Amino acid sequence: MMYKHGGKLISVYWFFIIFIVAAGIIYMVLSFYNKPYDVRNMEVELLIVKISDCLSYGGYLNDSLINSGGHFSEEFKENFEKICSLNFSVEDFSNWKENDQFYLKIDLFNFDIIGEKIDSFEQGDRGLTTFCDLEGEYLPVCSKRSFYALDKNNTKYQIEILSIIKKTEKNA
Repeated sequence: MMYKHGGKLISVYWFFIIFIVAAGIIYMVLSFYNKPYDVRNMEVELLIVKISDCLSYGGYLNDSLINSGGHFSEEFKENFEKICSLNFSVEDFSNWKENDQFYLKIDLFNFDIIGEKIDSFEQGDRGLTTFCDLEGEYLPVCSKRSFYALDKNNTKYQIEILSIIKKTEKNA
């Protein structure tokens, strides 16, 4: 006759091992998801890409955005968000609705005469620009990109876009 008491002892060890594995998985998940992920760097870059796509396509400026004098049209300045399919409204977190969480500036330069600014367009909280030269976790994220484009008359332009996103209370 064989004794089967060893089987009960092994099952206790299996429950102990399963408990340790489950506790380890729970600990890893909680430590990974405990701190919010700061997506402001990606958000600021995506905003620049979205604006660039709105301003030009295939290296040519959108004709409806520039008037005959080479300046931004009044319709573009007044309806920028609608034309570029952007939405700068934010959730009501820590008084975000009272203070702009975004700033963007689009400068239009004459490519042939270096440094000659033709026009400029700004939207948002201009005060955020003071933080662009500083680095820190609790500061707004800034990004500046430029590209070149032609209009329908093959006039060359340099477009410079500065984009800043604050949202420090939630992301940092």
